[in-house]
Amino acid sequence: MTARGARILLVAGSALVALALAEGALRLAGLPREHRPHARDPQFVSVKGADFGYTNVPNAAIRFSYDSDPRGYFGPSNEIVQHTNSQGFRGAPFSIQKPAGTLRLIFLGDSFTFGEGVKDQDTYVARLEQELAARSLFPGKKVEALNLGVGGFNTAQEAALLRQFGIVLAPDRVFVAYCLNDAEDLLYSQAADGTWSRRRRGGEVPEDVGTPEPPPAIRPLNLTRLAWLAWQGPALTRQTVEHYRALYREGSPGWERARVALQEISRLCRERRVPVTVLVFPVFFRLGEDYPFAEIHRQVCAAAEQLGMGCLDLLPAFAGFSGPELWVHPSDQHPNEIAHALVARRLAEALAQEPAPPSGTQIPTSRLEDYLVSRRATH
Repeated sequence: MTARGARILLVAGSALVALALAEGALRLAGLPREHRPHARDPQFVSVKGADFGYTNVPNAAIRFSYDSDPRGYFGPSNEIVQHTNSQGFRGAPFSIQKPAGTLRLIFLGDSFTFGEGVKDQDTYVARLEQELAARSLFPGKKVEALNLGVGGFNTAQEAALLRQFGIVLAPDRVFVAYCLNDAEDLLYSQAADGTWSRRRRGGEVPEDVGTPEPPPAIRPLNLTRLAWLAWQGPALTRQTVEHYRALYREGSPGWERARVALQEISRLCRERRVPVTVLVFPVFFRLGEDYPFAEIHRQVCAAAEQLGMGCLDLLPAFAGFSGPELWVHPSDQHPNEIAHALVARRLAEALAQEPAPPSGTQIPTSRLEDYLVSRRATH
């Protein structure tokens, strides 16, 4: 063997040893950390007579199960249980007729407001109710914050829920939690057999359903999987940024639908002299100075203010965070209990600077579905 051949073999052998050591180190460290999509109980049920289609299953304990518990927050089997009341909404039971001496706040929204992945007492709606009581901002009034968040709702469904049911609750204040995906098509649709299926968003924007699955040839080695995931990161970032920016370009049908829905919410509240505020949630992604969607936040707030609505951009509430540390789980980018607490604090601070809103109109009735059926029967 020539000296050159010996050097080539030595370099090749050294490279193989280095790769073997790297592979062994990655396996010992459990890297790359890959997560399976979380499992969930059936969550939704159709509501007769409802233009918004469905709510959460009433009187239910809806269990989500994850493959790990990074913050030590979940239950013994890495699960979280979310309870609903007889109306199909998150939180304690409430009467449709507003009790005397009550200041009633209602919150419209999707899974961020419902509080997917957090305990009942940790949703921002529940925390706000606790914080307002502790601050005694409304002397002589019992503050009641009602969480009408339903997973998958967009602004049009929230407007329908307000029109058909929310107004009946005689709110003193209405809050609309606006997420940037509110300009997308409906997330859930109903099949002929009555079941609800979820639209796959993976072709539009990276889904928060676990670690991307590498091609079969890459799977055997931790080293190649880690390299593939590192390569995927920038591509997924570009896809996410372009998806949301496209939703809010002038002429986008989704953004136009959202604006029409905001207009209806504004009208419904204005006719009853009920103040309404839009809460703009960020995408929990690159939350620092290079957050790519700040202009969209300003666009949504400008539209809300033109309609006579208040608007509170929640992005500043997360100063100092980058995003993933506020996720429910590495496989689930919904805001965790830390994020919900920050939202409640920011909202309490904003309310502390405002006078108490006027009272709405009370309309006695019973359950949500009973009310909708009786309403359709008389119209």
